[in-house]
Amino acid sequence: MFDVYLSVPLNQQLAKLDANEKFVWVDDCTKMANVWDDQLNQVNNTCVATGTLNTHPKIVKIDSDVYRGKVKFNQPREGDDPDSIYQNTVNKLAEDAANSMPQ
Repeated sequence: MFDVYLSVPLNQQLAKLDANEKFVWVDDCTKMANVWDDQLNQVNNTCVATGTLNTHPKIVKIDSDVYRGKVKFNQPREGDDPDSIYQNTVNKLAEDAANSMPQ
C-alpha cells in the first residue's frame, strides 16, 4: 500500500486491515505519532513501523539516507488484550484520517 496523490490515504488503508494482517509503514515519524507514540512528533526523520493492528508495532527511526534492517513483527505481550489494541488502533487511524482531511 502506498500513500500517493489521488489514492485513499494510508491511514485509511491501514484502518481497513484485518487484526492479524501484517504491515510495513515507512513515512515521516510525525504521521505515526497520532496513532502510536506522541513523542514521535519531536522526530524529524523517517520511521519504519512494522506489525499488525492487534499488537504494539515495532517503530524504528531512520537516521540516514540508507536504511538496512530486518522487518520484525512483534508478538502480543503477556497481559495485552489484542482485541482492545486492535479497536484502539483502528479508532486512532480513523480519527487521524478525519483530522487530515481538507476542509
